[in-house]
Amino acid sequence: MESGNRSSKAPSHEKLRMKERHRALLVRAGAVPDKCGLTPILGGVRFEDYSDLIKGKRDEKLMAGYVVCCFAMLVNTLRGIPKNETLEIVFEQQLIHGGNVSIALHALQSVSMGELCLPDGTPKLSSWREVPKEATVLTEIADYYAYALFQQWKDKRSFKSDLCEPIMKSGGGEGFGAILRRPMIREIISGGQLLFAIEEAERIRRKRLL
Repeated sequence: MESGNRSSKAPSHEKLRMKERHRALLVRAGAVPDKCGLTPILGGVRFEDYSDLIKGKRDEKLMAGYVVCCFAMLVNTLRGIPKNETLEIVFEQQLIHGGNVSIALHALQSVSMGELCLPDGTPKLSSWREVPKEATVLTEIADYYAYALFQQWKDKRSFKSDLCEPIMKSGGGEGFGAILRRPMIREIISGGQLLFAIEEAERIRRKRLL
């Protein structure tokens, strides 16, 4: 993580995983989001929990774990932010799934459900864009938070999890988003609502381009 000038960098992920001496640095780094007024948003899903439901189907790539994870994260974030606020998303560039994420977010913008819209009906999700990896320091905080979150879910008692604890405590340990467990994600995928919304948004988008 960085704050202020670019000369004060946190260790790389490799060092973060291996070195006890970085504990004091991570304690200081964990305080940065609070000092900057940042609130974490997160999403999580195990592709293995629903892969059998989409394997071999034409929409298998559209329902990739990265895409579903982003969709779930943003739905619950939009529900949680104040009713008069909008959200702009900056993603680190994703060459494999970026296009399908954009399709999913067009679908999210087209949903007229009250919690996802401003009082006048305008979508809370105002825009999104991608930036190349290492093009800005702004995405580094998210990288460290994602790594810390993964360690917490993998093994809360591990050395890695303990080392990352200051990052997880930022914001009082609270944030927006959702971790979709196996029963929930299977119900969502089996019901077809998510796929229908995404496909309909892509159909409308293509029609407008014609």
